[in-house]
Amino acid sequence: MALFQMAPRATEVLSNVTIADTDAATTAIVADDAVTTFIATGDAAIAVIAADDAITTVVAVDDATTAVIATDDEVTAVQACDDATIAAIAVDDAATAVMASDDDVTAASAVGDTATTDIPANEAATAVIATGDAATAAMAVDDDATAVIAAEDTSTAAIAVDDATTAAMATDAPITAAIAVDDAVTAVIAVDDATTTAIAVDDDKTVVHAAAFASKAAIAVDDAATAVIAIDDDTTMAHVDALANKVDIPIGDDAIAAIAVDDAVMTAIAAGDAITANIATALAATAFIAVALPANRLVIGALPTMAVIAGALPASAAIAVGLSAMAVMKAALETMVGITPAEASCCSKRARLAACCR
Repeated sequence: MALFQMAPRATEVLSNVTIADTDAATTAIVADDAVTTFIATGDAAIAVIAADDAITTVVAVDDATTAVIATDDEVTAVQACDDATIAAIAVDDAATAVMASDDDVTAASAVGDTATTDIPANEAATAVIATGDAATAAMAVDDDATAVIAAEDTSTAAIAVDDATTAAMATDAPITAAIAVDDAVTAVIAVDDATTTAIAVDDDKTVVHAAAFASKAAIAVDDAATAVIAIDDDTTMAHVDALANKVDIPIGDDAIAAIAVDDAVMTAIAAGDAITANIATALAATAFIAVALPANRLVIGALPTMAVIAGALPASAAIAVGLSAMAVMKAALETMVGITPAEASCCSKRARLAACCR
């Protein structure tokens, strides 16, 4: 549209004599109103409209924005002439004016729908959405993001009003909408986790998984990796169910978190594997080794040799079970605090020589 073509003309300073000489019809406009003069100068069609219509005169005289809108557009001029309601909308809001200028359908909507006029004139986004739909208008007044989503789906409106993320989830899926409305637990999951949101949209099987997973909301909310595991996989669901009794693993343990997030093999081991569970239990009982290490140089010196034990663990459940029975090691280590590296080397070779080992 040609909204701003009139600006150069509006900046010209023309005398009444110049106006009259240029366009006889212009002389019918009130000679003492500079704004009206700017509008009418040089455009015979607008001059005819302004000269013959008192309503248009009232609108155009006091509002420079309206003047810019009405210039150079005969369709807009006709609309403004015949409808006082449109005049009230357009006077104070440039964005609304842009919307209404070149669209007969938009004009018809605004004319025949008084409920739409209740929308705040100062919100451009709302104005674009709400034209022609009174129900949407009531919804969209206070939330730009919601307004964009809710324009075409009144049933979604109740869900989407206060939460942009939920709105994005519910837009295209009536089934998803039904889930979100009736299930407060599901709502908690979906609100804060964009990954979970992506999972739940448009997939009946996933919906079933999500329903079964509702009691595990605390796990899934903050863990994108967990969300990926739960997608479309009945076997994985069984693993997750089997893992429910292991929720006592400390949530605040960064080391455990690093293992679970980045290691697909460890994930497979941890899910539904009774032997692995036994290993984990035994290792927990052997935590004293880590505590004793800093004070026992003998153990530190022997660690490289003991790496083979760690390598063998996955295939050697018996080793892990045996570790829990090695409490005597702790007592022995505590009596060897003062040993030197040389003594440690000697002991590793001649463990039974009294002259070497204490």
